[in-house]
Amino acid sequence: MTKKFSLKRFLLWIAASIFITQSVAAYEVGTHEEMSGQAARSSSLNKYLSLIGLKSLEDELTDTDTKLSIVDWIRQGANSEDDTLSLNFARYRNHFYNPLSGLGLNALGSGEPSPDWGLENTRDFATQRYSFKDARQYFYDALTLTDKDNREMFMARTFYTLGHVIHLIQDMAQPQHTRNDSHGGGIFGPSSRYEKYTDWKDIRPHLPFTGYAPVYSETDTTTFTTPRQFWSTTPGNGNGGKGIAEYSNRGFFSAGTLPGKGSFTSPSIDISTRVDADIATLCATVTGGKPACPPRLSGTMTFFSNTVTDTLRSGMTTVNARVATYSLFDQDLKDAGTDPVFSLNRFNFDAAHAFLIPRAVAYSAGLINYFFRGKIDFVPDPDKTGFYRIKNLGNEDMSGVFALYYDAVDGKRHKVPGASWNVWVVKNGQSDPRLMKM
Repeated sequence: MTKKFSLKRFLLWIAASIFITQSVAAYEVGTHEEMSGQAARSSSLNKYLSLIGLKSLEDELTDTDTKLSIVDWIRQGANSEDDTLSLNFARYRNHFYNPLSGLGLNALGSGEPSPDWGLENTRDFATQRYSFKDARQYFYDALTLTDKDNREMFMARTFYTLGHVIHLIQDMAQPQHTRNDSHGGGIFGPSSRYEKYTDWKDIRPHLPFTGYAPVYSETDTTTFTTPRQFWSTTPGNGNGGKGIAEYSNRGFFSAGTLPGKGSFTSPSIDISTRVDADIATLCATVTGGKPACPPRLSGTMTFFSNTVTDTLRSGMTTVNARVATYSLFDQDLKDAGTDPVFSLNRFNFDAAHAFLIPRAVAYSAGLINYFFRGKIDFVPDPDKTGFYRIKNLGNEDMSGVFALYYDAVDGKRHKVPGASWNVWVVKNGQSDPRLMKM
């Protein structure tokens, strides 16, 4: 039987293919790579790596045919999380999370909540290979497998997968991703001018990547006690939460959720905060290596401010002097007896960068620190010859099966026969020596 070729069906297939591959990514991949590299370098990794047989972030690891430094595996993972044509098709649909509702992207009924997708601790996803849960398994394999090459492969995958996970954290520092503001082009909404501007080759080198300390570190190990809390500490009550999604959601507008659009009650604009600025003067004061405005602009731009509250830093408040702007058409609207509307432009984006970019890096670095927070040692018992203790050098209690391994001269790793104990070790404490005879 001969099939008839349908031109209409073919054209519909092409249209569907174009449509479903429209990107709703947050920051562009180049920006994600830079944020992830900065996060790795500001984390505690360089101090931690010696505990697992590595030296620095520049150490190279090989996975199959690819050899990259540790920091570049992290950068590459952050890049790849936005892949659209792979086993994990259209991953970007799962990069949204509204901390007030707990829901993900609500466009065409698609999208898992970002922390569900990134952590995979409430349910498994058939196409997810690079979650926090996966990273834990890769790390375990990297430490315990017999073959040296396999251990190196899984160590590379550990860092690559962490790059995927911190990409999701960084997306939470883009307000459209915490306010259900779809922006993929076509019926996914207009493309994001914020993201295009942020990733512009003349802007990205001048982004403020530093200035905010990692949110989980040796000086603060108690604020975030689960990985989900990096997204949201009080789901459903974003105004009080310390997660990055809550900070972004409550403090910043997105193009589709400006006043008069959507149902978000915060942030709010106080009309009395309006400041009129001459456009030519604004353009003349663009500094820091950023490109100037187009020439011969004239007129007045009206900005409004709001107060941004950082509940992680004891309720610290900072004024964002340019949270929103009256739109280009407001004079015509007022002449017609209609209320003016609000818009966002490069000056609003520059102001938001100062708040959001450093925190995207700091929360990413904090999650890396959290992942590698466990530190243990195995030491002789000073009171009993032939007995040993497990020392918990971390700030959390540990329990489970502890096992001792050794590396043979051929590089193969083996478990020491009989050296396996199911014990509980309190934080900053030691195991019971009576259970540790060898």
